[in-house]
Amino acid sequence: RFSHAAVELGGAVYVVGGYDGKEYLR
Repeated sequence: RFSHAAVELGGAVYVVGGYDGKEYLR
């Protein structure tokens, strides 16, 4: 599982990259 920091980074990637963050977190 991702750490909290990884989740925060994933959110930033979702905003910048514009890809499906939900799939990333799955």
